[in-house]
Amino acid sequence: MDYPEWKQFERLVARIESTLAPKGAVVRSPDRIPDLITGSLREVDGSIRLNIGSASILITLESRRRGTVQDDTWIEQLATKKEKIGTSKTIAVSSSGFSEPAKITARTKGIELRNLREITDEEILGWLPSSVLLTKVGLHLTLKTISAEIENSQQEYIFRRDESGSIRALIRVYDGKFVSPYDVLNLLVRTNILTNVPLDGSKVGYLVTAHLPKGALQVQSETGPKLISSISFELECWHKVSTSSLSEANYYEYSDPDGVILQRAEFQTDLEGHPFLWAYR
Repeated sequence: MDYPEWKQFERLVARIESTLAPKGAVVRSPDRIPDLITGSLREVDGSIRLNIGSASILITLESRRRGTVQDDTWIEQLATKKEKIGTSKTIAVSSSGFSEPAKITARTKGIELRNLREITDEEILGWLPSSVLLTKVGLHLTLKTISAEIENSQQEYIFRRDESGSIRALIRVYDGKFVSPYDVLNLLVRTNILTNVPLDGSKVGYLVTAHLPKGALQVQSETGPKLISSISFELECWHKVSTSSLSEANYYEYSDPDGVILQRAEFQTDLEGHPFLWAYR
């Protein structure tokens, strides 16, 4: 999706703050927060929520991508909004810096100032040669078949696609909720079972089986629900390597009045036709 430049700027700020935020913090962009006086929802460009001890902390992000220095008026508006929605802190981000009166007002009103600028190609080439490549290795899976062993039976249930092309769902016995066989597969991948796939791009076949706790899942068969004791996946796995030149990246510097906080590079690439955003601090 092609976002307008101001929206891309807001999303970039949220990505940077996600990088800087402590583990467990939740960053959203945009967000809507209730006004403590009117009760109406107020939109903010972004938010950071985190828990410290037993307290919940809310920080809001407000961004402006303009060609001129941001003045005192915007900071006053943000200070009023901050008070009405009850945030712990507001971070105001500008692409063009702040006037001296704006900096003074921000200090007295609890507004943190950030400047986000794009670093020029000339600066980047002064750091590293343009011939350097950034490399990403991605694991790819093709699911060939799914089968389940029926509890207390010699029968094996083969999952088949219905007319819509989807795989039938499993049901968790203890709460009655549906769960996809793919959820089980994703859990296996996250636990690093598939660690022996070569990096040269060659494809390897795997048969991966998950043994389930007694009575954990059931499947709807032609003769009614059946408890299953294990589920197996026949997979074809391979790695795909993708590279990008440093000159294809966008570089940013994120700073406050005291100096540089972070320098970041972002670039787009495709793996199997799906766009990925890679970022480097």
